[in-house]
Amino acid sequence: MNILSYLESEFSTFEEKSFNPLDSALLSQFCMVRCEGLVPSLNEIEQKHTELTQSDRFTKTLRTFLTKLPIMNRSAQPENPLEKIKAAHFVDLLRAERYASMFTGLVPGRVKDTLLGLAASPRFRTLNLYGYESVFNEQEQNQFAAITFVYTNQSAANTHANATNANTRTNQVTTETHANTPNANTHANSSATGPHTKAYANSSIENRSKTTPNLACDTDNSFAYIGFRGTDTSVTGWRENFNMAFTSPVPAQEQAVRYLESIAPYLPKRLFIGGHSKGANLALYAALKASPEIQQRIERVYVHDGPGFKEGAISEEEWRRLEGRIHRSLPQESVVGLLMNCPVPYKVVNAQEHGLDQHSPFTWEVNDEYNDFSYAEKLSDGAQFFDAVFNKWLAQYSDSEAAAIVDALFRAIEAAGITNASEIFFGGLKTIPLINKAAQNLDNESGAVLRNALGSLATIAANEAGQSMSRNAQSVGRKVSQNAQSVSQNIQDFFANRKTRD
Repeated sequence: MNILSYLESEFSTFEEKSFNPLDSALLSQFCMVRCEGLVPSLNEIEQKHTELTQSDRFTKTLRTFLTKLPIMNRSAQPENPLEKIKAAHFVDLLRAERYASMFTGLVPGRVKDTLLGLAASPRFRTLNLYGYESVFNEQEQNQFAAITFVYTNQSAANTHANATNANTRTNQVTTETHANTPNANTHANSSATGPHTKAYANSSIENRSKTTPNLACDTDNSFAYIGFRGTDTSVTGWRENFNMAFTSPVPAQEQAVRYLESIAPYLPKRLFIGGHSKGANLALYAALKASPEIQQRIERVYVHDGPGFKEGAISEEEWRRLEGRIHRSLPQESVVGLLMNCPVPYKVVNAQEHGLDQHSPFTWEVNDEYNDFSYAEKLSDGAQFFDAVFNKWLAQYSDSEAAAIVDALFRAIEAAGITNASEIFFGGLKTIPLINKAAQNLDNESGAVLRNALGSLATIAANEAGQSMSRNAQSVGRKVSQNAQSVSQNIQDFFANRKTRD
């Protein structure tokens, strides 16, 4: 079984079976769907909040002079804008005319299957979709998207509503006596103060101050899942991924924090956060950098084969705040999920494919009996080899040197007219000739930077292969070394021949 099999066969509600890693993996893949105009945006929610807040301020002003009128004795907190905005559901996104451009990522066909399955599933089809946000900026090398899924137990919600109405009627009796006392005024003002939010210089999501609304129905079973999109196939998206090796934070990480801080006040108290690949990195970064008030509400952060962070980006104290609440999963032959620094223990998932194809959660095996993935004892020898090689390779460069290598690589890719980055990074045997072709568009200096970096990678891979006791690791190491050395030599030969011709 895989996650699509689980989607087709799991009919239990969230009351019957609680939210689990399979649910997170499915919703993280749905985040690859372009939802513009179909799901209420974060901007719509904040605009509605502003309207409600202004109305509430007017009511408070009148209350100052008309406190004896029971009709004016309303809560000091503004209404939740989610209660005034029509939520989207998965079925609302079934628009065949948009299918050609609606699905992104490495396996858009599987993402489409996910949407169809979610729309049909009794477990998922009642989820409310809010807060879609998407940013793409080539100049700032920024690709970001997020969406929030809200589940509310309807029977409990009705009970909550009735209790709220009863409390409101009770408060109408008592407010007349206390409305004008200093303590009452102080309480009203403090209850309208919202969470602290940071403004980030590179964030395209506007920073708005706001008061805290009443949270959505807070029953034991109500929750929200905040999902972040992984990397699409754009060169811009992949450039931002590589920038993480020497820059912290990158724009998408800043936006992830801002998004979480913006949407959380409107959601049920129980929060789950997650994503796959780059989306997993954004989910974890947002959770680690969130305000203490929001962190207290986070039950679990799901990190599905997501890369770590640049050295020093996350402090030990920040890691400790979420200790025990991070679920980190990697396929047996993981490459992406082992990049950079992440001290969180991981679970190794059995996968149906090999190599980089395992990066897709659609290849991960499911243990239907336990509503979880099927786990292996350890990473493959090849994955451990890649981990050792790439970490040693990256560690030898300063931030400025790493930036120069990344810049040379992507200038070559762009100059070659390559628009689908997956052809380079997930292209298998096609990768070497593509890189060779791309490198021909570089100047001598940039060509030398890229050639030397690949030569260094080849040397480290050869040394690690020689030291390994595993035949599999030795085989992988020889292939990596040969390929990197081949590209490096081809770049050198190209510039040597061009110099001769000149």
